Amino acid sequence: MLFAVTAALTALPAGAAHIPTCPSPASLKCLLDSLEAHGAVAVSGVPGLEAARASAYALLAACASDEATRASMQEVVLGDGTARRSLAARTVRGVPEPLEGTCNGAGEALEPLRAIVDSASRAFLGALEPLERGSAALLTTRSGRGYHSLLEVAQGGEQLEHFHTYVPLRLAPAPNASSHDLPALPLHTDAGLLLALVPAMWVASPSDLPFSPSSPSDGFSVEGAAGELLTIEPESAPSSVVFVVGEGWGRWLEPALRGKLRAAPHSLAIPAGARGSRAWYGRMLLPPGDALMPSSKRDGGAPPTYSEWSAWANAQLDVFDAAGCNSNQIWCWHACKNLDELNCAKEDAVCALPDGSVWDGNENNHNAQLECLPEEHSGHGRNGTDEARFCTGRGTSMHMDGFTFLQRGETSCVIFLFTPWLLSSDAKFALAVLGTVALGVLAELLTWTRRTRVSASERLRSRPHAYRAAMGGLFALQVALGYALMLIAMTYQAELLIAVVAGLALGHTLLNVTAPVGETSDPCCAEPVAQGGERAWLDGVPVRAGARSLEAVSTDGATSRSSTETLPAAFGQPHAEGGGEHSADLTVAPISCEKCCAAVAGSIRAVEGVIDVRCDLDGACHATLSGELARSPLAPAALSAAVASVGKVVTCGPHLSSKTRVRL
Repeated sequence: MLFAVTAALTALPAGAAHIPTCPSPASLKCLLDSLEAHGAVAVSGVPGLEAARASAYALLAACASDEATRASMQEVVLGDGTARRSLAARTVRGVPEPLEGTCNGAGEALEPLRAIVDSASRAFLGALEPLERGSAALLTTRSGRGYHSLLEVAQGGEQLEHFHTYVPLRLAPAPNASSHDLPALPLHTDAGLLLALVPAMWVASPSDLPFSPSSPSDGFSVEGAAGELLTIEPESAPSSVVFVVGEGWGRWLEPALRGKLRAAPHSLAIPAGARGSRAWYGRMLLPPGDALMPSSKRDGGAPPTYSEWSAWANAQLDVFDAAGCNSNQIWCWHACKNLDELNCAKEDAVCALPDGSVWDGNENNHNAQLECLPEEHSGHGRNGTDEARFCTGRGTSMHMDGFTFLQRGETSCVIFLFTPWLLSSDAKFALAVLGTVALGVLAELLTWTRRTRVSASERLRSRPHAYRAAMGGLFALQVALGYALMLIAMTYQAELLIAVVAGLALGHTLLNVTAPVGETSDPCCAEPVAQGGERAWLDGVPVRAGARSLEAVSTDGATSRSSTETLPAAFGQPHAEGGGEHSADLTVAPISCEKCCAAVAGSIRAVEGVIDVRCDLDGACHATLSGELARSPLAPAALSAAVASVGKVVTCGPHLSSKTRVRL
């Protein structure tokens, strides 16, 4: 947690007053009277809190005292020698993430307390709604989007959560500390908007009940408006959530709100003689990472976003000493970590995340470790803020604010189809864009393959089961590929949407631009259908039925007449002679739905000389032909080509007849 030291170390005076308490649901007047004067208020009577607090704190103390499970907790020795052991979590865009670290199923057991405090925080911010000035945005972004209410700000920002246990000096002696004259944490103000905390509970051992009111105090105190130290009222503590205003409220929200709330300095002192361990939970509400600082320009440029400002502030603030780290330690993921095992000086060490980036002081990741800078960077005092991060957060599968173009260091990292495929660098992002274009081309290639290779294969036609397997397999692959492209587009990353469209357009231009216009451009279900006046296809060559013969049409519009000698022997069928009504019967596969029937009928009807067509779900089609088409030696070929143009195959026929209908 980032904080600024605002006062010298101060001993707690006797007879401290209490932080004002407002019963739940709290009125606006009660809240403002305390927040404007002292910057802190306790909301008592929160439903379900007392039981959830007792259960969670007992489990937390048990985790901290068990040698087997304590290894998963981060440990820091504070200024007075108190050992603080922590589990962390965070809530992002209103969604709580799993607890970092494991301890006997603590994640599920601590969820009720997290949920209750989240609900209480929302109610608290809702009660302060009258401070908002109409419809004006409280915070804006570079894209022009605004956060118009306190609840929207909290929903859009990150909330850092910590479960702490504090083990007093006599249970964890510090090498150079001899008393509790120094507080564990000195007076400081938090950099966030608001701190919501549940009063601590002293637990003697995993099996003991909480201490009685005569036992050591909570140890937490707030500096009041007159300099007095205010503590939490013991009688209401079990059912209370305490809200403490941070410096971020004045810096980020106050310019757009009515009234002024005081940022409250607060401290922690572990009473001498305390026994057991002190369990505590709190969450820090931060501004949205993309929110611009109101009325501020750093280094003469544009106003920084919260993410930019936070990285800059960490670089300026000596958080190492403020956190209680000694000269041989570095503050790394909310813990003081020793430099003993590193072969470099303190100024050449950084707190590195698993992906190789440098911890900026905000992101929660208990896997962060100390590393030495490469030689080319050593000696420059790098603190992790010299290079802007490519993107922010742990990854999202969909931007929630519509299509977003990449803005370095501001946009959320995108998950590309699978969780491990996080687009967190230039190379990964470029590879994803190129891969998406390739997938679009592949989708069109599958359409071309089904139409010109599989459906026209005489070998497969003679083996119906193999034909069905080939067509069905390619169709399944095409559907899967189509849905993958759809999911990529639904990330709402604008560059990826452009790549989807570019890939499909490129593939269509190279492979399918001369094909009949289909009923749909959906790559999941591409079914090219010949419409009235369009060309049919025969062995990859576009053809159309003429008055007395079938014409092969080249792509440049030139035509050449064909005769029966140019057709395969399979098409040499008897032909009807004379006038009157003529018909053709053929069986088509595969036919699985009414849409397939309509597609086949529409394609056959597009052949010049076809008067009417009827197809059923069994694949049987009956076409009424004009006398001229019936007498043409290429009529069977024209009908077969029309069927092939929609990805189907003639399994029997076409058989032409005069006056008599024959169905096979």
